[in-house]
Amino acid sequence: MKSNREYRAQARAALKGNWSKPVLLTLLISLIVSGLTGSFSYVILDKPYFSVVSMLVTLPLQFGLVVAMLLFFRGQKENCVENGFRIAFKPFSTAFLVEFFKEFMVVLGLALLVVPGIILDMAYSMAEFIAYDEPEISPAEALRRSRRLMKGHKWQMFCLELSFIGWILLSCIFTLGIGLLWVVPYMLQSIAAFYEDLKQEAPVSELDA
Repeated sequence: MKSNREYRAQARAALKGNWSKPVLLTLLISLIVSGLTGSFSYVILDKPYFSVVSMLVTLPLQFGLVVAMLLFFRGQKENCVENGFRIAFKPFSTAFLVEFFKEFMVVLGLALLVVPGIILDMAYSMAEFIAYDEPEISPAEALRRSRRLMKGHKWQMFCLELSFIGWILLSCIFTLGIGLLWVVPYMLQSIAAFYEDLKQEAPVSELDA
């Protein structure tokens, strides 16, 4: 495995001269999600079904964003925006269920204690990539394989994500969050580089049942 500095360097190399479409995809998905969650918070007391509608849209979009960034890292740069929305809803069941089960397990861990929630978040951090690369497996199997793939690597992933905290804080404080449109693609490209390296060490398809 490479160092986290090298993964960030790979991310910058992938994005060099090609920031516009990842930033646009992040912007579009952010606007849709914020619009839905805003609507949800406005009508939650009278129309609780909006929570279901919100989840049915936002969870697949989250999946689509993550996988589109993986494809961008692999060289599919021109279709980044199209890939994000296409993958989110084709197949819809995979995108929704992977995110739903992942969020459920992480929230459950956070409800018990903060540390278990963080550990589960790291353990399942490769689930979207695996679900895309192994379309024949179930969403539950994608999460299980992510957990096995991340065995012994959760701390490095945590440190990789933590290394972006400075950029996140600066974006929130000085740009009112607008800077996150660049930070999110940068971080997801770094995670994609981490995944590509990790699966060479332990091919996903060869993980024990």
